[in-house]
Amino acid sequence: MASLLFVDWLEPLVPPSELVWVAAAIVSHHLDAREIETLYPEADDLDEEDSQQDPIVSLLNEIDDASIDGFRRWMVECVGSWVDALGFRNVGIDITGSPVPCNAAHSGSVLERALRVRHWLNAYLGACDHANLGRDLSSRIAPLALRGQIVSCDHMASAHTGPLPKPS
Repeated sequence: MASLLFVDWLEPLVPPSELVWVAAAIVSHHLDAREIETLYPEADDLDEEDSQQDPIVSLLNEIDDASIDGFRRWMVECVGSWVDALGFRNVGIDITGSPVPCNAAHSGSVLERALRVRHWLNAYLGACDHANLGRDLSSRIAPLALRGQIVSCDHMASAHTGPLPKPS
């Protein structure tokens, strides 16, 4: 969930309508939407006093500045080679571009950071509501395919399976 803090870093590179998909991949790869709603109940009116009870604030308190800076450096220095290695440029996907500002995730209080995480969490939950309201199957296929792909990749990475065989 805390990884949602970094979705804003992609704003200059990814169209806003697609950032919701990034947030969905981050949020949903371990839990179903109902479980997420239970673990992270709405808290739109957080203030400093209430924030100490908020589970998202607790998660963000576990991320030190050195880790944030390390991820920022990876985004700036390594993403281009990953885009190339994975063949993304060959299919028109290039997420390289303007570097992430040095203080992007450092800026603001933990409470302000939590509100950005909640912004993306709410965007994901809103997308789930929209998909569930759709009467036709086509409005549900993309979210299911995304979650299935992300869960599969997460499990394979955890199992250290290595590269998948090339399709024949």
